[in-house]
Amino acid sequence: MLWTVAEIDSLHRRPPGPRLLVYLDQSALSRLAEGRFPDLLETLRRGIHSGALLCPESFEHRDETVLADKSRFDAITELSDELSMGVGLLDREDVWRNEVHVAVASFLGEEPPMEIWKEAFEKDPHLPLDHLFPVSPGLRVTFPPEKVDWREEEARKRKEPFADLLNEHWQRSTGASFEEQTEVEFQGSLGLLLMPLVNPSRFLAWLKESRALMEEEIRAGHIESDYNRYVHRHELGEFSDFLLCTYPTLRNRLGEFLASRQLRCTPSLRYPALLFAALFCTLCRKVRESDVFDIQHLTQGLSRCDIVTADGAWVQWCRERNLVPGSVRLFSSRELDQLTAHLHSVLN
Repeated sequence: MLWTVAEIDSLHRRPPGPRLLVYLDQSALSRLAEGRFPDLLETLRRGIHSGALLCPESFEHRDETVLADKSRFDAITELSDELSMGVGLLDREDVWRNEVHVAVASFLGEEPPMEIWKEAFEKDPHLPLDHLFPVSPGLRVTFPPEKVDWREEEARKRKEPFADLLNEHWQRSTGASFEEQTEVEFQGSLGLLLMPLVNPSRFLAWLKESRALMEEEIRAGHIESDYNRYVHRHELGEFSDFLLCTYPTLRNRLGEFLASRQLRCTPSLRYPALLFAALFCTLCRKVRESDVFDIQHLTQGLSRCDIVTADGAWVQWCRERNLVPGSVRLFSSRELDQLTAHLHSVLN
């Protein structure tokens, strides 16, 4: 089980470097774009201009905005571009594949296949300031709110695999402990995302079924969810083939690897399991559509940054379950004034 302070700290794979990495969740970013908490925004800008910090952006920021607050897409995106200095996190699918790739290499005693920053970032967040730049508003293509349907489609495509994980492996707690529920969720994730390795025959049947549904969609003259799911499942197979071809000895040690500490400590697999368990073990709390985004915001922030903001309920659960690495400061949406004070103390 993964419960000691040292083990939670092992999930923190922040790229080494001097710059403070501040992950703002959608709520905090939206409030800043509204003009609320001006002191916080000014402090962030001062830190960015001095090269002391930046606020990485993610696909979740844009996806959540376009799905829930389309009318303010341009304002929020423009601010995110400014605060990130052009540094973005990779799509969640790329991150978990990179982390599993690194875990396989570590398990087999091979050299790391990539630098830590490449696991989750599009570029090194600690590059010198003159190598970073925000996307200029004058260069960014903008659209009126009624013309963003393509953005909604892309957001839903990226959300579907993660939503499927929630729907297919939702094990509502019935007396299970938090630790037991975490293991259920973690094994559910492995069974889905690494199915070609965990259960090859089941995967082939799953892929065949998915292909049949996709072909029905195509014959009906439209391409929607079944097509997207087939593509995603086909890519899972391609990734597993890549691992087995790159590391031939893995084939004879699959059982060991699937139970290894290296795999269990991959943040993008382990944190969602911990957070799903925290949600499912909370009585009288209905699941919200935004929970999918909250889980991903926390996974990215807690594993890759120094300071993280999140929804108040999620912050409470993370603190109660001791899910925050020792080197990370977590603030709720009700604690943005405290975040401002903390940044003042760090930057001055």
